[in-house]
Amino acid sequence: MERINTSKKSIIEDWQNTLKDIQERDKNLTKLKEFNKDEEMKILTINSEIQGVNREYLNEAALSEKRDENIRNLANELQSLKSNKEVLENELKRLDTKIRMLKESISHKETDK
Repeated sequence: MERINTSKKSIIEDWQNTLKDIQERDKNLTKLKEFNKDEEMKILTINSEIQGVNREYLNEAALSEKRDENIRNLANELQSLKSNKEVLENELKRLDTKIRMLKESISHKETDK
């Protein structure tokens, strides 16, 4: 009987120790789950921030492309204006020469009279 009681005590102690271990593991598992949940929230926050940065990058890239296109258009327009300026300056020189010649012609005709 004593041996049975001792064995019973031993089994009950083992069972209680096992229960304590299980409870400790449950606590640790709960802590791990909470830690994991916190880390997942951090990951979601970081992913959200990354998406925001990517959107900003794409917006800035599009804006940069528009500015580059404007610069190219302005450079082309400047080149066109320079070319037109040369044409107009040459035309002005030609007209100045013609006016001078006409004035000289008038002057000669007046002198001849």
